[in-house]
This record gives sequence, structure tokens and C-alpha cells, in this order.
Amino acid sequence: MRVAAIVPCLLTMACGLVGLVAAETPEGWVVWSSARAGGINTVWRMKADGSGITQLVKTESDYPRFSPDGTWIAYNAGPDLRLMRPDGSDDKVLAAGYGLNHWFASGTSLCAILGDDDTDRSIWRIEVPSGKATKITDIQKGFARLAGIRASKLSISEDLRWITCMTTRFGKAGYTATNGRKRTSGGWAATILDLKNPTDLYYFGDGCQPMLPPWGPLAYHVNNGGGVISEMTVDDHSLKSHHGITARGEVGWGYCPSISTDNKWLAYIGCKDHGKWGSADYDVYLQPLDKPNDEKARTRLAQDPANDRWPHLYVGPLQVGVSAAPGAPKQLTATRGADGITCALTWSDASSNESGFAIELRADAGAEFTRVMVAPPGSTTFTLDYLDAAKKYAYRVRAVNLAGESDPTNQAGEIAVAEAPKSATPAKGETKKAAADGPDKLLAKADADSAAKRFVPAQKGYEQVIAQFPDSPEAATAKAKLEALKANPAAAKAAGQADRDANIRKWMSMARTYAGSGDKATARQYYQKVIDGYPEAPQAKEAQQALAALK
Repeated sequence: MRVAAIVPCLLTMACGLVGLVAAETPEGWVVWSSARAGGINTVWRMKADGSGITQLVKTESDYPRFSPDGTWIAYNAGPDLRLMRPDGSDDKVLAAGYGLNHWFASGTSLCAILGDDDTDRSIWRIEVPSGKATKITDIQKGFARLAGIRASKLSISEDLRWITCMTTRFGKAGYTATNGRKRTSGGWAATILDLKNPTDLYYFGDGCQPMLPPWGPLAYHVNNGGGVISEMTVDDHSLKSHHGITARGEVGWGYCPSISTDNKWLAYIGCKDHGKWGSADYDVYLQPLDKPNDEKARTRLAQDPANDRWPHLYVGPLQVGVSAAPGAPKQLTATRGADGITCALTWSDASSNESGFAIELRADAGAEFTRVMVAPPGSTTFTLDYLDAAKKYAYRVRAVNLAGESDPTNQAGEIAVAEAPKSATPAKGETKKAAADGPDKLLAKADADSAAKRFVPAQKGYEQVIAQFPDSPEAATAKAKLEALKANPAAAKAAGQADRDANIRKWMSMARTYAGSGDKATARQYYQKVIDGYPEAPQAKEAQQALAALK
């Protein structure tokens, strides 16, 4: 996946939404807040097709956001930033007094806001799960041109340079931005600040609810004047290009836009009574970014006579009840870009239960590796940005899920060194069950899965015992039971189905990734693999349609 420099684009969300109908949705999960129970906003979760609606928090709460790897949900509750697992467990205060804005792409920290939005706001990095807070910058005190200007909905780019926010002079018209655009009204304005040039303030139109999502490179905001969701290039501080995402229509205004964790979907809310923010019947919608004006591709979710808001989509398996860490990816290669600031990584995916791939790097042969990104599940390629052209790097990749992390790949890059394999480490946070379990407990769990005819997790459990404890008596028992399981026709059928599903998910993901990056030839190859390998699968028809669209 290509992750470009953060500044180049601005998405503006207009408030006209048209002809929303049921359409195909990704494999994933949506979290959002809703007033459907008791009249107060609380956090809910559902599948991306609108099924499986579950209330996760029963006290007043708002603005939930999945971590990039799907292992955490952060949200606001009263004055505090809280953290919980995707099933609502392990719920705790992460940082008292802070307001959540977004996850950083590493998934190990959050961007949060502290202070009054009228006079004294600041942006902080909050580490997960420790809650350690580090100030990044002040707003009103750090930017002289914001003196007397209210700044809200602050977010910061991954390289800690660019800030998006909504600004106003409390109903009074008037300021001229660095890019020459003038404020002629007293409403909210979509604004970008440059930390390298703190005297600059760039205004891009009337609007609110701006955001820089963790994947980059798009900023976006709700256009208060009505219109379309638009992508605008702003690297030269002008509206350089315009790309419509959603057409003006009859459903009404939209709010609360966010980009999915795989950077392919727009989630937002819409209704007819746009002037009634606090009480109107807003519903959740999904729109694929590669089908910007296709109303047939738009899906309406969470249809309920209540005020739904702040949806966020994680694309991947729900991280609940995961008992085994994923297998380690292999064969990592790294190709540095000619500009020195990018590096294209490729690897082989050896697991089917990952929630993402953690990308780590270091710029000194003696330094520790640092996680900088989480690529979506099913990925086998990712292009890093923000590198220092004057430095040399080493890279490695791990598969991750709620149960733990795999061993790293081989190192690749200019200062890569041979590295002995390490045992799998527990997942981020305090969930260490998989690492702590001995061979007896893992074998018992596999036996229980086998007895319950959960053949795929049983097979993985036996394989885990054999791999992690090869010299134990339990490993010999696991080998015998694994052979018996493979000879069982029902188990073989289940394993074949799991392999099929994993291959389809991986190939479709790769096809979309290459198509989105402009590499149509490679995208065609992956779509064709789905068609040739599994012609009876429903995804084969989708692949055929995608192939036709690429010609």
C-alpha cells in the first residue's frame, strides 16, 4: 500500500447525500456512538454489513476509534479518554482529562487534545497501554495568528508537521489566510497549520469536523455550504485539483466522516433534518473511495430512529477470542525510492488469522527497532514514507493479532543484519495469555476445539504445540492428533474452506491495493487468481466485474 506524504490532499465533505441503497461491504466491523438506548450517546459495534449490533458501553460515551490493528477501541467518556478491547472487555481510563482525536499509524499511541478550545488547547501523544502523555505542541500559544480564534477538532499528521482544525471568531467575520483566501463569514472554517512555519494559517473553505486519518494522506471536513465530498490537493497551498466523492442529493446533510483502517472506505452519517444535530435521525453510511459517485456502491447501516454519530470502520477479523498468535511472514525485501524518502517493502504472508502487519525500522545498527506502521490484514506490500534521505535503515515485519505477535521476518535494507529467530512475544498491552500458556494448556484447548468440531482452530492449536514446544511430550501427542484430524473428512473439508477463504481474502485485498496504486496489470493477475482458483465463490463474480472495469 502506498502511503504518501501527508500534505497533498484535502477531502471536503459536503452535506448532500443521495440514493443510499444496500451494496456490498467489506469484511470488517464498525464502531459508532448512538442515542438509541436511554436517550444518551453510548458506544456500539456492528459488522460492516449492518448485522450483529451490540452495545459495548452503557454509560454516556462518544467518538470510538479502532486501533490500526483492530486490537483496541479508544473512546471518550465524560472528561476522559478510555480504552477497551473490541468485545468491551478490559475497559479502563487511559488518560484522564484528555479528548481522543485519532490513532497514530503505529497503533502504539493516540493523538489527544487537552485544554479549553476557546483559548488554550494543546495536542498530545498518549502511549498505549501505559497512558504516558507527551505534549506535541500548543495551539493558541504556538500559533500567533490563532490568538482570539477558537480552534477545535484538532488532528496532526504522522510526521508531526501538519495540523487540521476548524476555526472561528465566535460569529465574527474576518481574517485573511496565508494562501490569500479570506474569511467572509463568522462560521466554522476548515484550516491547516504548518508546524515548520507557525506564522502560516491556510484556509480552505467553510466547514467543520476536519481530520487527518492515521493512514494519510487525506484531510477532510464537512462543507457547511452543501455540495459534495471532495478531494483537493493542497501541497502548494491552493485548491489544485478537485475530485468528487459523493454527489449532492436528497437524503440530506452528512457529518462525522472518517476513513477506514485500510484507507479504502469512507464512513459517515446522514439524514434529512440536517439542522437538528443533537436530535435528528442520523444513520451510518459506507462509501468505497474507489467508487466516489456510485450510489449503488453506497450502503446504509444502523437504521434506527436515533441519533447515530462518529462511525469508524476496521477492515479485518474482529479481535475477540483469538487464542493463537499468527505465523511469521517471510522473505522480506526492501527497495528504497530514488528520492530517498520512501521504501517499498514486500513479504510473503504465512498466516490467515492476522489483524495486521506491524512494520518496524531502525536507523542505527545498534538501535532497537521501532514500530511505525500497521499494514492491513492480507497485505504483502507496503510503501513507507517520511524517511530521512540522509539516513540508512533496516526494516522488518511481524504479523499481529490480539493473542500476540509473530517472530519478525528477516531484516532488509541498507543496514540489515542476520538475526536469529525469536520466540513470539505477547500482544501490545496486558494480554499475555497465549505467551504464558504451556503445552498442556494449549493441547487441552486444541482438544476442546476438536471435540466441539471447531476443526480449523483445533488444527492450529496442535500445530502451535508442535512449533513452540517441539521436545515436549505434548508435542508428540499433538502430532498424532493432528494426523488423525487431517484424515477426518469433515476436518479436511473445513480446512479446505478456511484455506479458500484466506486465499480469496488475500488475493482480493492485493488486487484492490494494486488497482488503487495504478498498477492495473498486477491487479488483473490477482483478480484472475480468484476467478481461476475459486470460480464457484461469490467473490469470483466481483473479481470479473473488477477486471472488466480495469480494461
